[in-house]
Amino acid sequence: MDDYANFIKSVYYFNSLSDENIERILKVCSCQVFDTGRVIFEEGSPGDAFYIIIKGTVEIWKNYDRKDMNLVAIQGPGSFFGEMAIIDSLPRSATVKAIEEVRTLVIPRQDFLKIVEENSSIALAIMRSMSSVLRSSTEKLFTNLNVKSKLLLYETEVRKLSESALKESEEKFRILADNVTDILWIIDYHENNFTYLSPAVEKILGYEPDELLYTTWHKVMSPDSIDRSRKFFADIESSFRQINSSSAHTLEIEARHKDGSIVWLETSFHFLMNPAGDIINTLGVSRDITHRKQMETKLAETRALFLAALDQSSAGVILSDETGQYVQLVNAEAETVLGIKKEEIINTPIRDLVKGKIMYPDGTPYSNQGLPIAQ
Repeated sequence: MDDYANFIKSVYYFNSLSDENIERILKVCSCQVFDTGRVIFEEGSPGDAFYIIIKGTVEIWKNYDRKDMNLVAIQGPGSFFGEMAIIDSLPRSATVKAIEEVRTLVIPRQDFLKIVEENSSIALAIMRSMSSVLRSSTEKLFTNLNVKSKLLLYETEVRKLSESALKESEEKFRILADNVTDILWIIDYHENNFTYLSPAVEKILGYEPDELLYTTWHKVMSPDSIDRSRKFFADIESSFRQINSSSAHTLEIEARHKDGSIVWLETSFHFLMNPAGDIINTLGVSRDITHRKQMETKLAETRALFLAALDQSSAGVILSDETGQYVQLVNAEAETVLGIKKEEIINTPIRDLVKGKIMYPDGTPYSNQGLPIAQ
C-alpha cells in the first residue's frame, strides 16, 4: 500500500495531505484492471469515480466514435483521469479507452465525499491545492494566450501548406515561367498533350497558351520534325530502364509559327516520375534558335560557294586547319598538280607535306620540289 500512497500523493488534490489522511483515502481505494481496447468510461456518462494509473496507457478522446472525434491526450503510469468527478456531479467530459492492459487505483466518489465530510482538514487541504492550481493556471493562461494564438495560427498555416503543396508548387513554377523568354511546358506523358505552356509561346509561335492547351506538338511541328521526334522518343523508350527524372534530353525542332513562317526551337526536357518510378509528365523548355539556324545556313552556303570557287581556280590550293598543323582542304587543281587524291592527304600533318613524307598509292614518296609550299 505504500506504493499506492505515493501514487495518491502525486495527484495535485492530495499533495498537501498528511500521511494520516492519505491512509484514510487508501482505505476506500480499490484496484481495477481493464483489458486492451476496453472503454473505461464514455463522454456524457455519470462521474462516479476517480482513477489513478498504476500500469499501462490510456487514450482520452473528445467526440469518440464521431466524424469530428479528437484525441486529447495519452496518459501512462502516475497520471490520473476523472478527478473532477469526486468534486462535482457533472457528466464525464471525455471518453477514456485502454490501449493496453491498464491497472488503476479507483477512488469511488461517494466514499471519498464521506471521508471529506468526516475530516474537514482534508477538505481544506484540497481547497488549498485547487486554489493554487487555479491561480497558476490563470497566470499561465494570460501569459501564454498570445503564444497559443500564434501556435494556432502556425498550425493552421501548416495544414494549409500541407493541403495545397502541389498547387503552390505549380504556382511558383508558373511565376518563374511567366517571366522567362523561353517556352516552358508540361506534357501529360500518357495523353501526349500540353497541360501547361508559358506565355512566351505567344511571342515565339504566335499562339496564346490556351490555343495549344491539350493539343500535341504535332500541331506546330513540320512533318520532318515529327518523324525525327518519333524516332528520338522511340530510341529513348527502348532504353527505358536507364531513364530517370534527372536525365535531360535535347532535340532541335522545326516548328511553324501561326503566320506560317518557320521557327527553329532547341527543346530540352526530362521526365517526371511518381514514387513507383512510372513516368507521368514531361517537363521541357524550348528556346528560339531561328537566328542561329539562319546563320548556320548562311555559313554553309558561303562555305559551299568558297569551295566551288576554289575548285574553279587555276592554282593549286591547300589549306590548313585553324592550328596550322593539319591539311584541311585541297582543291581540284592541287590534286592534279600533286597527283594525289585529296582523301589521301586530308588531315595529314602539314610538315609531312613539306618534308616529302607523303606517299603515292604505289608506295613511292611524293617529291615536293618546285612547289610554293617547299619554298
